[in-house]
Amino acid sequence: MAKFQVSRSVFDQVRTCAHFRVNEKFLDAVQTQSKAKSFRRPAALDILRRVASGLRQTGYKVGDPKPGKGCDAVLRWNPLITVVLNVAERKGGIVKCDLLTFRSRSLLNDFFDRNKPTEAQFTEQWAGFCLAIDKQLRESVRADSVTWLTRKEAESQWSAAVESQ
Repeated sequence: MAKFQVSRSVFDQVRTCAHFRVNEKFLDAVQTQSKAKSFRRPAALDILRRVASGLRQTGYKVGDPKPGKGCDAVLRWNPLITVVLNVAERKGGIVKCDLLTFRSRSLLNDFFDRNKPTEAQFTEQWAGFCLAIDKQLRESVRADSVTWLTRKEAESQWSAAVESQ
């Protein structure tokens, strides 16, 4: 069964996390407060909805973005990948965001699914999906300063940011 699991080394090679900035003028009127207390940053949901719409137009079967648990917005693709978007900061009309994609398919599905991709196929599909997200970030919400990182690089940066606070 080990051949169906994505090895830790994949996280060190594929750029699956991103930092980017969006000018608020390109978003829908960003609310200052949300009705749901646990969901305080509606800009993330607006951004992810636009990205999802563009992904659907290019053939990706993505779910509807929703407020996440412990994050601002979440989106699923095909149930292989989950996309999490958090607004890191809103300042001076600029929304700074962190995006993380990760494998969300259960091992039980792997065991029973006869059409599961090989690790190489899965990694290629995942990288292609991240490229499609990048294109939509740049086109749908006019994100700038989009920087893609490996999971290991992103975890290192986020740890450093938490320690400096």
